Amino acid sequence: AKDCIQEFFIKLWQIKERLGDVYALGPYLFKSFRRYILNEASKQRRVTSVSSDSVFDKDATPSTEYSLIEKEKFNSQQKALKAALEKLSEREREIIYLKFYGHLEYDEIAEVLNIQKKSVYNFTTRALKHLRYNLRDLYLLITFLFLA
Repeated sequence: AKDCIQEFFIKLWQIKERLGDVYALGPYLFKSFRRYILNEASKQRRVTSVSSDSVFDKDATPSTEYSLIEKEKFNSQQKALKAALEKLSEREREIIYLKFYGHLEYDEIAEVLNIQKKSVYNFTTRALKHLRYNLRDLYLLITFLFLA
């Protein structure tokens, strides 16, 4: 993944003279990188989608029993969230990633994905509804732990 990002920026640097004015750098880079990934994937004859696996990496060095318990809770929650995200459609997963991990606004997401802003709202609402439903047991567990 790091090589792909590095190659993208090298290619961007090589064609910098042909680029126009960029007013919103974040959405421009997301859209350009997304297009670059899709082009590379089509060259290699495989389907590639934006992955959120790296989002869930956590470096923890537990040193006490409490830390081990907390790490186990975190891993359980992480696993549940990852499973719930995998149940979403590719578009919903991509929008959730851009909104909550990429910190983009709805209009920026619409620009990156080349869809209407209203569609972004609809996909986000549907994705959050699916996540809420798929994580309902986790929410009950968290609520119970806070009350205990």
